[in-house]
Amino acid sequence: MDPVIAGHPLHPSLIPVPVGLLPASYVLDILAIATGNDSLAEASYYNMALGCAGAIPAALTGFLDYRQMEQDDPAHKTASTHGLMNGAIMGLYGLNLLVRRNNKRSKFGFLLSTIGTVALGVSGYLGGEIAYGRGWRVRSAERFELEWQKEHGTGPFAPKDAKPMSMEEKYPPQTIKGFQEKKSGEAVMKEIEQSDQAKSSSKPAKASPPSKPAGSITQPAGDSGRSVPERPAPDDKPSQAEGDRETIEKDLKGKSKP
Repeated sequence: MDPVIAGHPLHPSLIPVPVGLLPASYVLDILAIATGNDSLAEASYYNMALGCAGAIPAALTGFLDYRQMEQDDPAHKTASTHGLMNGAIMGLYGLNLLVRRNNKRSKFGFLLSTIGTVALGVSGYLGGEIAYGRGWRVRSAERFELEWQKEHGTGPFAPKDAKPMSMEEKYPPQTIKGFQEKKSGEAVMKEIEQSDQAKSSSKPAKASPPSKPAGSITQPAGDSGRSVPERPAPDDKPSQAEGDRETIEKDLKGKSKP
């Protein structure tokens, strides 16, 4: 089971509940200690309980995301640490709720909340690293786009004096189609890989270079003999592939232009 709806993974949509409520309970703890207000200590307890309840669907979708990863995925090791750490954090907060059940202002409970809040911040950093540092659910289709754009001299690799390009000229047809159908980057890449495998099997004498991304496009960018209609799309792009030219060139170093 792949926890994706309309091209958007569910896990990032669910994590704001525990990530928001659990640190909020710690802030309420501090305010309760500073003011001596028992109502704030009560509010802290119930924020914590709701945060733990919200962590259940977040953890479930995160686990299902994790099961989609290949062992050699760059994000796999970080995701393993992230998941184990989150499990320990939830165990810590579960103990915290038990400790505070009859004493909402427990000093030991406050210590557990301090540890839990710091650990949650570290785990949140790892979650960001999985998505934006390691590219899980973000970079697979984008990587294909960047390499295609570099090959065809479009998007961030277009000449500075180039005329404005339509979406069809700036992006590969596969990712435009996947964006319009609201598919995840992984689904788009699977279709590209399957298409490449089918082409390779039909032409065994000429195998594709292993370093080149699957699904090479034969239609060159900027075909002046064809009128390309503009298609409306959010941000006028199917992913986050637009960016600083120097950064992208550095990111793609070692990739030779065909």
